[in-house]
Amino acid sequence: MRRYLAKLKASVATRHVLGESLWVLLGQIATVLGTLALIRVNTTFLVPETYGYLTLALTISGFSAQTVVGALGAGLSRYYSISLIEGGYSDYIRAVMVLSGLCILSIISAAAMILPAIFFFFEGKGKETFILAVIYAVTSGVNFICASLQNTARNRRSAAFHAILDIFLRITLTTIALNTLSPSASTILFGYISANIGLAVSQLLSIRRQFPLALPNRDAIKRWKMEIAKFSWPFLIFGVFAWLQASSDRWALAQFGTPDDVGMYAVVFQLGFMPMSIITSFIGTILTPILYQVAGNNTDGTQLKYAGAITTLMTVSCLIFTTCATSFAMIFHADIFSAIASEPYAPASRLLPWAILAGGLFGAAQLLSLKLLTHMKPHFLLAPRIGSAIAGVLLSVVGAKLWGSNGVVCGLVAFSALSLIWIWTITRSTGKPVPD
Repeated sequence: MRRYLAKLKASVATRHVLGESLWVLLGQIATVLGTLALIRVNTTFLVPETYGYLTLALTISGFSAQTVVGALGAGLSRYYSISLIEGGYSDYIRAVMVLSGLCILSIISAAAMILPAIFFFFEGKGKETFILAVIYAVTSGVNFICASLQNTARNRRSAAFHAILDIFLRITLTTIALNTLSPSASTILFGYISANIGLAVSQLLSIRRQFPLALPNRDAIKRWKMEIAKFSWPFLIFGVFAWLQASSDRWALAQFGTPDDVGMYAVVFQLGFMPMSIITSFIGTILTPILYQVAGNNTDGTQLKYAGAITTLMTVSCLIFTTCATSFAMIFHADIFSAIASEPYAPASRLLPWAILAGGLFGAAQLLSLKLLTHMKPHFLLAPRIGSAIAGVLLSVVGAKLWGSNGVVCGLVAFSALSLIWIWTITRSTGKPVPD
């Protein structure tokens, strides 16, 4: 391990990486603090029932993030360094622009098919909330693609600035909307959309300055589109199942419980699972472009070993941190809830440690999957992602029906553990797809 780390340091400018890490850390800290502040604002203005409706509506934006937008983000991240090596980044950027437009059209088309079923489920209630959720999904998709491009190009300062701007606009505009209009899920979504529009304008202007384009080469643009799409399609497929798993807990509680149950569970998820995801996302944001740069075009076995070694180290570190965070929450869960969420949500605090455990295990699985992505073999993730997602849906439904929120959280822990074990098994299996 030490030999691998020493060689990795020789291949990457350590000082530059440290500077990048500080900028990304700044952005992630702002995101975590801003998310906690938003929870406080939203739970102060909304009762658990209304907060439950908001959470259900936001599963629509989760669909775009987990499927088309997330898939494109994975593809553009992997091929940016290759476009620099081959000297065709200008056509690569144009290919990303075309694919981004197709993503937006896909989100709108999917929403047109999903919304009638949602209206039927709620008997026509809250139509405006779910329509606003579609607009929020589109604007969030634009910002996600812009942020992915900034991060993969390692423009960490710009990415950190926009992460801070995002949370500032969201808190400010949402608070203004709640104080000006009647407190409701639609009002909060209106504030979110307004923030997204302001953020998108800033990001697009920044990208235009940072990525000057040469004259287009139609053949090269077509080739980049095909290469990115080829790499991205597995993410699109298992993204659908990932979204089903990520949304099934809320919808199962809505079916077998009440909107109040959904609202209470949502706060537990946001205080437990999401911060752990943000932390592991910080690690992944730093590691992914570096590992891709080290791995290059996937021809140097020694460099691939270096990438695998650092991925293993980060995964183990994530598990250690998860153990510490879970233990801390078991002792202070009530204090954490009283400091962040409003009083009506306090009874759900007992579930916080288990949500943290689930988030840490899932984050470790995401980090470990980088071993496969650096080898440009995302298709090896199809079985564990789809299989564990299906199991997660079943666990959420059964848990919600038999034990309510308690059962859903237990199912979340089991799903996360299954994801980690399955991916670990693939990377350690006989006839390994990746060097170990």
